[in-house]
Amino acid sequence: MQSEIAGYPASTESEWEDEYSKHRVIPSSTRSAPSHALMLYSELLRLSDVKTALDAGCGNGRNSIFLANMGARVEAVDFSKVALSAARTRLEKENLTDKVTLHEWNLYRQLPFKEESFDLCLDMYVSCHFLDEGTKNRYVAELLRLTKPGGLVITAVFDKKDEYYSSMINPGAVQKYVTDPANGITKELYDELGFKNAFSPPFSIGYYVELQFKDRVKDRTYQRRILSMALQKHA
Repeated sequence: MQSEIAGYPASTESEWEDEYSKHRVIPSSTRSAPSHALMLYSELLRLSDVKTALDAGCGNGRNSIFLANMGARVEAVDFSKVALSAARTRLEKENLTDKVTLHEWNLYRQLPFKEESFDLCLDMYVSCHFLDEGTKNRYVAELLRLTKPGGLVITAVFDKKDEYYSSMINPGAVQKYVTDPANGITKELYDELGFKNAFSPPFSIGYYVELQFKDRVKDRTYQRRILSMALQKHA
């Protein structure tokens, strides 16, 4: 069951299929480079030591490929057939099909992996699409279940001050939900406190970083603002 709040229905599978196949508004829908947050933490956290990783909401596989090239065995999950097809093509091109396994799966359901399976779980711009607290809490609990004791979760969301999305905020709104008119996809924007509270507890926060960079969306360049954390499950 998809989560929603009053006036903001959760994005559907068909909307994501359209994003990957037609709209391509979100830069990561077509980008091959790994996310800025993952690159930031790759040396800081010695991700070359990671043996098993989960890429939740893997999209076109860009982060899975980065981790696989660093030596990890990756389970990559998404519910978009179009995104998984793009990921499969890239994996074949880079001869990484033996390092990354793709799963068509809806993240509103419990994931099909045993508890404490992964050294690292990625939540790159995924949790922000779960709109109600119950769904978000269940997702965080699922990441906790799947992470090994002492293991890591890397998460990233958009800041409320992100130039592209902030223009879509309804004036006077307490919680910052926005629906992009270009693709119909809804997400929650965060500030530092809201982001930290979404994951801690149950995780402890190892690093909290705010990233700023310029990026093109459609035909214009925007100042993007990203919040990211490296989290750890207690051993």
